Amino acid sequence: MAAPTLAREMEAVSAHPARTPARERDGTWLPTFAAAAALAILLAMTISTAVVVRGIARTQSHDRFEAFVHRATAIVSAEMRRSLTELAAIEGLLQASGSVSREEFEAFAATLDRRGFAVQALAYIPRVPLSGANEFTRLIRSWDRPMYDLTATGRREEYYPVAFTFPADTGIIVAGEDLYLRAPFREAIREAMSGGDRLVATVPARTGPGPLDQAAFVVFAPIQRATNESADGEEPPVEGFGLGVYRVGDFLAAPLEAAGIGDVQFRVVDVSPSGSVDEIYPEPGGESASDWPGGVAEAEQVGVAGRVWEFTFLSPPDYNLSGVERNTWVIVLSAGCALTAFATWSTYSLVASRRAVHSDLQLMNTRLRVVLDSALEGILLVDRERRVVWGNQAYAEAFGWGSVDEVIGREWSDIDRTAGRVLADESAYLARVEEIYKDETLAVANEDVELREPSQRTLSMTSVPVGDHDGSYLGRLWVFRDVTSERAADRAKSAFVSMVSHELRTPLTSVTGFVDLVMDGAAGPVSDDVARLLRTALSNGERLEALIGDILEVSRLESGPVMDLQELSLASVTAQVADSLSGEFEKRKLTLVLDVPESLPPVWADRGRMAQVLMNLLSNTYRYTPNGGRVTVTGRWGKDRPEVVELSVADTGVGIPEEYHDRIFERFVRVDSGRPRPAGSTGLGLSITKTLVELMGGSVMVDSAEGAGSIFTVTLPAAVAMEGAAG
Repeated sequence: MAAPTLAREMEAVSAHPARTPARERDGTWLPTFAAAAALAILLAMTISTAVVVRGIARTQSHDRFEAFVHRATAIVSAEMRRSLTELAAIEGLLQASGSVSREEFEAFAATLDRRGFAVQALAYIPRVPLSGANEFTRLIRSWDRPMYDLTATGRREEYYPVAFTFPADTGIIVAGEDLYLRAPFREAIREAMSGGDRLVATVPARTGPGPLDQAAFVVFAPIQRATNESADGEEPPVEGFGLGVYRVGDFLAAPLEAAGIGDVQFRVVDVSPSGSVDEIYPEPGGESASDWPGGVAEAEQVGVAGRVWEFTFLSPPDYNLSGVERNTWVIVLSAGCALTAFATWSTYSLVASRRAVHSDLQLMNTRLRVVLDSALEGILLVDRERRVVWGNQAYAEAFGWGSVDEVIGREWSDIDRTAGRVLADESAYLARVEEIYKDETLAVANEDVELREPSQRTLSMTSVPVGDHDGSYLGRLWVFRDVTSERAADRAKSAFVSMVSHELRTPLTSVTGFVDLVMDGAAGPVSDDVARLLRTALSNGERLEALIGDILEVSRLESGPVMDLQELSLASVTAQVADSLSGEFEKRKLTLVLDVPESLPPVWADRGRMAQVLMNLLSNTYRYTPNGGRVTVTGRWGKDRPEVVELSVADTGVGIPEEYHDRIFERFVRVDSGRPRPAGSTGLGLSITKTLVELMGGSVMVDSAEGAGSIFTVTLPAAVAMEGAAG
């Protein structure tokens, strides 16, 4: 049997037959039954609306918490990498010198300690062959340990003893100890010797039996000294290790403060290559999450010296919601209950009065309509058969209906067509509505639709499914809110940014021009020191000019650029752009290869904008590709799509981590690769590129991996295909 629609449920209330003949004769049952039916229906609608509003608030809270976790984890990861710099300093000291005395090592380590680094202890671990065991034994014996013998545990080809430590008593390792005899250290030494990560950490372990003892871990930094005898292309052999001892809690203190974690509950676990996890903070080896109250948890993984740590955060209730957002559902529920009580009492009174029933019902309907029509938002309720069962006057006025009575009872297809005639883009709106109706569980919020009649306005569309107590789908609620003034404010902000950028460009051009004149000697001879400072000022001025230019370009794109679409040969425009950038590629010793055949069919594009797209993509390649690299531009028919042409720009540069692939085309997004950012990068080039390509009817995508280069592919409609479609 089909589930009842909202309209049928309402009709069934008044159609229920009387059961008792006596009551049927005197009619005393009717007021009670009608009031109970009104109470049930209105209370169900009120609770359903409150639940929907509460669900939207929780979704907003979860989205905000997820964004906070992602940002906080990125900050913690960056801060932890910086916390390992003291180990890099010890590594540099040991690599730079053929031999380091105990006094030199302790003095250098003491200097680092005074700077407040997170490391608990530092040590030097030489790689001692069997032939050098006696010499190392004499060294340790000279430190008041006359009975020390490196070979006491057996004779092996090589040993990995502790030579120097600071402080002397680390609580983890002692001078003279052969670390190869301890399994965690032996595994880390083998991994570091295999030529993998530059830094290799051990599995964090509790340092003592007490419940407050922290977990600690040790990081090995291989020491390799290049010599004249080293063969070309071969890495120098590992001569030993710089070693750092860290307590997990102390190691995390500064990163957690920088990330602003605050009172958010979280735990950190070490994830082994086999997939097993072990908590290392706040309870080493414990299960602190078992004491967490119920709630949403978010997890992010970061790399720490070759190991994977997983941070799991527990979302506080109603995270980052304002008081209004938190209590909107209470307001809705309270108002709905008040309205329900009023409607229930009115129904009982009207039915029981027996006099002027028709006029009294009209009065109640008028009162309800006043309440509904007082809402500024246009509201429409549609049942599962896509028939309108309820609406308000705000909706009717927004979409060109004289009265809401003309809407109620109509099929949704009629409503769609009428609404489409007053919209700026009818086809896009109808396609989106149909897409929403295909998924009965889909809830959408704040999607803009543009009205062109009776006046140009912008409405924010929200749609949520409506269900009964057992979750059965009964229909869909549509809400349209006028956001014209908000969007106008956004446009005013963009206009202000554009105006300020224009005003900055003129004086900045004068400044850089006068600096250039001074460097050319217009004001007299310029010393080398002054010339160096002037070149720095000129370079920074040019970078600021480039940033202002990109901001102005973004502003122009937002205001709707004029595109001169025509048949365009990709081979000619690619050659033109490559020729203009040849100097930059030669300066960086990069090889630029063009593989765009003349026989490739023309595309439908704007020549100037297409040159701008290529200029942005090629500029990225020479900024992020090391000297001696290779950049290849390739043009070809679309794979399995003869109606498009593809143009790819591939490089052998630093690559883009996978977590940035979805955000690389956003404004001001720049990849944090751990390397210094190249000069001239503003974070706007790829955003402008994506916008221009889409305005020309195409698309752009990236295929990249960190350390393995990147491939940006632009897909544009072939001019031949466009002519065929027009014909």
